[in-house]
Amino acid sequence: MDRNSILGGFLCLFFVACGSTPPPQKAETPRGPAVVFVAEADEKELKAEVGGTILKVDKVPDAVGGNHLTVTKELKYLGLTAGGRIKLRILSNDPAASGPVDFEQDPAAAYTLDQLKVELIEAQASWVRYRISPVGD
Repeated sequence: MDRNSILGGFLCLFFVACGSTPPPQKAETPRGPAVVFVAEADEKELKAEVGGTILKVDKVPDAVGGNHLTVTKELKYLGLTAGGRIKLRILSNDPAASGPVDFEQDPAAAYTLDQLKVELIEAQASWVRYRISPVGD
C-alpha cells in the first residue's frame, strides 16, 4: 500500500465519522423557580427545633448572560424573645445578599418567602410548630 492511499483512506474515514455525529443539543433552561421544601408540607403541621430549618427555597433564575446560579433561601427558627416574639433568620447564597438577616416576627402574623406563606401556629423556647401553603390560599 502506498502512502497516498493510506492517507486518502484515513481522510475518508475521518469525514464519515465527523459527518455522522449529530450537532450538540442545547440544554433547556428551566422556566420559573423550582421550589424545594425541607419537608413535604401539603399544609400539614410541621415542627422545627431551635436552629432548625423551617423552609428552604431553591430558585433557578432564567439564564441571563449564561448565569445558571441556583439561588437558595433558607428560613431558620432561632427561638423566642423575652416578649414572646419569634426570632427568625434568613440565609441566602444570592451574591446580592449581604449575609444572614435576623429578625423578629409577630406570632400571630404569617411570614411570606417567595410566594410561600409560613403560618406560625405555636412557638416555645426550643421549638416552633408551623404550616406552609402557597400565597393566596
